[in-house]
Amino acid sequence: IFQGQTVPQIVKTLLGEHQVNLEDKLTGSYRVWDYCVQYQESSLDFISRLMELEGIAYYFSHETDKHTLVLTDAATQHQPFSGYEVIPYHQTPSGGSTDEEGISQWALEDSVTPGIYSLDDYDFRKPNAWLFQAQQNPASPKPGSIDVYDWPGRFV
Repeated sequence: IFQGQTVPQIVKTLLGEHQVNLEDKLTGSYRVWDYCVQYQESSLDFISRLMELEGIAYYFSHETDKHTLVLTDAATQHQPFSGYEVIPYHQTPSGGSTDEEGISQWALEDSVTPGIYSLDDYDFRKPNAWLFQAQQNPASPKPGSIDVYDWPGRFV
């Protein structure tokens, strides 16, 4: 059980218990959680869930004598891999691959975009509180034709 802590603080505590080398490159500010429980999940599942909620990613930095987990919250915090600052694109007429190192295929992907996202919850401390929120997606090609409704259970 964690009380009065941010997700980065919780992550650092758990990784410290497992002797994981950690580098913090986080630049954002994170909310303080009044109460946060790890229940029926591994430490990795727990911190992964919390980091997903807060928009925190991680990668590993490997050295000869140690491996370090690096926490990031911005794409600019990643360094290009030496020798791969620019990756060549080899387009082939048949769509097959080449023997040359680089990218040989590129695919465009579409996804369904909801028009309205609605969120509701219940706070036992304020049972009469109206917590419903709805937001129209300005990027949706057909606002209102596909709606998403969520009830997260964590007090909006």
